[in-house]
Amino acid sequence: MQQDNINGKVIVITGASSGLGEAAARHLSALGARVALGARRETRLNALVTELTSTGGEALAQVTDVTSASALERLVEAAVARFGRIDVILNNAGVMPHSPLERLKVADWERMVDVNIKGVLFGIAAALPHMQRQKSGHIINVASVAGHKVRPGGVVYSATKHAVRVISEGLRQEVKPWNIRSSIISPGMVNTELADSITEPDFAAEMRRNYAAIAISADAFARAVAYAIGEPDDVDVNEILFRPTRQEYWYPADLLRVPRRLRPARRFATASTSDPGSSDNRARDCRPLSSFAEIMAGFRLRVPCDVPGNQGVIHKARPPPVGDFSKVKTPPGLVSPWRGCPGGSWGSTVTCEQTPTALRLSPIKSS
Repeated sequence: MQQDNINGKVIVITGASSGLGEAAARHLSALGARVALGARRETRLNALVTELTSTGGEALAQVTDVTSASALERLVEAAVARFGRIDVILNNAGVMPHSPLERLKVADWERMVDVNIKGVLFGIAAALPHMQRQKSGHIINVASVAGHKVRPGGVVYSATKHAVRVISEGLRQEVKPWNIRSSIISPGMVNTELADSITEPDFAAEMRRNYAAIAISADAFARAVAYAIGEPDDVDVNEILFRPTRQEYWYPADLLRVPRRLRPARRFATASTSDPGSSDNRARDCRPLSSFAEIMAGFRLRVPCDVPGNQGVIHKARPPPVGDFSKVKTPPGLVSPWRGCPGGSWGSTVTCEQTPTALRLSPIKSS
């Protein structure tokens, strides 16, 4: 049934030379769609078209910069000239140059607004008049898990993806007279080149490590797009949000809350008290933490086993304010990971008397 509603449809895809767009092009072409592919990298676009047509698919390539409204008009017009209509546009192109606001990466901010927001608007502007004349069509905009929440270091990116969701919902309400469907696809960590758009080396390296650890195949995105398109025409799939099963949020926090002045020194605190109720006093192998973020991310941790008096208390660390080690919050009845800070009630604030020193902890792999 899904393939029946995709077979023969003309689908325009931006950002089609790699990642999500490339995977969607392959999958939809295999289901019988005729695809018009837009991206800036002509060589990769042409190679993908050659691949698809060699297996019996119908495809065309058009070099497209989504920051240009006229470029998107040319892409859509090329699809209409070749195939006679446009049934779906997948506004997929996006960039994600993470950095804290304090680094003032204004050029990155402008690039995200231009690609992630204006690119979607220009795609809508190019496709909507054709769909209105046809009295049918489907506009799919790619947002992100980051379009639902925000984390430090991803403020502007999250803002652009929130904007995509707002634009899409407004569009959904406005296009009802023309029988046009509107969908949002919000992926979590998917294996793409998105991290390559990060211009800050420390953030780029950390993000690549995170992606290597848990990111899922872009085929998951392609299947989500096919599901939204393949539903009967009287079903409007408004949003699909998905992520790796292992992903707690839209990416691990890691470096994002750590002031740069703290990273090289790897400053941590040591616990000097223990939980009198703990029955687990066995010695454990400890390792130095690779970054302060392992505390900041709120991982389940073991109190260091190489400090006299510790009993290896299992707890969940709670971070203090960024750059301020004078206070820390801890769950009830548990030992604070900061020297001289006994745990209080949940959410209570206690004052630490000593500057943090080197901490050795070992993340718990399972509960």
